[in-house]
Amino acid sequence: MPIGKPPWRHCAEPARPWARDNRRAMIALLGIASILGGLGLFFTGIRNLSATMLQLGGRPLRRAVAVHGRKPGAVALAGTVAGALLQSTNGITFILVSMVSAGLLPMVTAMPLLLWANLGTSALVILASINLQAVTLLLLGISGIWLFIDSRAGTIRRQVMEAVLALAMLFLGLELLRAGTGQLGSGAVLAAIMRIVGTSGPIAFVVGLAATLFTQSSSATTIIAVIASQLGLLPPQGAVLLVLGASLGSGASVMLMGASARGSQRQLVLFQGLTKLLGVVLLSPLILLEDATGWPLLQTGLQAVVQQQGRQLAFLYVFLQIAALAGYYLLAHPIGRLLAAVAPPLRAESLAVPQFIYDAAVGDGDIALTLAEKEQARVVGQLAATLEDPDPAVAASIERLSEEIERFLANVAGLAGETAALPPGGLDQLVNLRARNEVLRLLHDAVFQLGLTRIRMPPGEAANLADALTQGLGAVLMCADDAARDSEAENIGLLKQISSDRSTVVDAMRRRLVRAANQEAVYRLTSLFERAVWLVQRYALLLQSAQTAQ
Repeated sequence: MPIGKPPWRHCAEPARPWARDNRRAMIALLGIASILGGLGLFFTGIRNLSATMLQLGGRPLRRAVAVHGRKPGAVALAGTVAGALLQSTNGITFILVSMVSAGLLPMVTAMPLLLWANLGTSALVILASINLQAVTLLLLGISGIWLFIDSRAGTIRRQVMEAVLALAMLFLGLELLRAGTGQLGSGAVLAAIMRIVGTSGPIAFVVGLAATLFTQSSSATTIIAVIASQLGLLPPQGAVLLVLGASLGSGASVMLMGASARGSQRQLVLFQGLTKLLGVVLLSPLILLEDATGWPLLQTGLQAVVQQQGRQLAFLYVFLQIAALAGYYLLAHPIGRLLAAVAPPLRAESLAVPQFIYDAAVGDGDIALTLAEKEQARVVGQLAATLEDPDPAVAASIERLSEEIERFLANVAGLAGETAALPPGGLDQLVNLRARNEVLRLLHDAVFQLGLTRIRMPPGEAANLADALTQGLGAVLMCADDAARDSEAENIGLLKQISSDRSTVVDAMRRRLVRAANQEAVYRLTSLFERAVWLVQRYALLLQSAQTAQ
């Protein structure tokens, strides 16, 4: 029996008036049950589809974006495909938030990627506007039988079939929703409700916004509006404003979920809300002006493209995403400045972003080496602050910056398939810079561990030793900062002198405190101090070698 023809329509018309009333009550009850069952299947399907596709595509998405994220075409393709498959702008937003936080993705790449993902979610809205009864039943049967036979959990094959089953549940829910809504559409109560929503623009807009805050999916709200329009329950004006409200509600939903985010994370959350607002602001005047004046604008254009009202709403959803994309590319710099002012990056995030090196400089060896040296000076300048306040987030940012410097120098050396015209003596300078980068990476780790050991030391004689060693090493690190910034022979010579072998002095301190209660911490403290001083000495020798070669 076709899905679109509910079984209660086949009931014979009873002869008795009271029986006729009972039949109408039963039809209304079954219609309500069909609507509720359809909504349940629809929401469960869209939630399971999103969750399963996040498991299947989350890691490949991260990997693809990390590798090809610098290419605009790859960003557009990856974002659109991710949105079409994952069907969750909230999920994609927080995947990108985690990648930005981990330093795997710059903010300038994450922003357009998110907008293209929003466009990708329109694929489901367009499909939902098409009658897919036969396809739905086939997908449901194939996936259900397969999952019954295949009992191996966790395999990719099973996850794919779970995604197909979720998609089939989603479309089956839509068919039940169509059937139940169509049956109740002639009812006085439902007709009155739809008439109020459809004829009052502000109410329709608020209903769309509230429904999206509840479902956390503007595509889900739009799909329901598409069905109501196809059944003639929503007039065009109310349906259009409901979709606009749903789009704005999607941005508000992300902002509510990410209210606790800070720094770049908060920037991305605010960006999603801002661009959703931008799309609504760009299209709303066209819609309102056409309604007020009758001029052929957006809605007339939609009617020329497709005749069916439900599909017009699906295309309106697409145009909202395109409007947000166009607005971003036109206003990218003002939007970036606004977000940076409202949610400035955290100190740790700023440290992880290179300020001097950039990929285009790889082709000019002389400039590239100078920029890399300036970037290394930033790392040296943070050593004393790390010793005083060992923040794990800052330490992770310095580690990422060191990795970026090494990648840049590797490109200059031709190890990543790129070559640079090095000046005379440039090869020796390149080798020296790479050696310095490794020394600085090890030195930063030793300084960070020493700072942690000091702040965890209980009060006592050992803690006094920790303070003394920290003050001494802090003076050495500030001298290293001076030498790294100006590369003067006098500062380099002073750094080399004060970082000379201190093992005799440290060993005497260690022996004096050998009976201390926390002997293990004392040995760790003194060992880290010796290691840090030795690495500073090694760095001074590399600076001296580079200064002599010039």
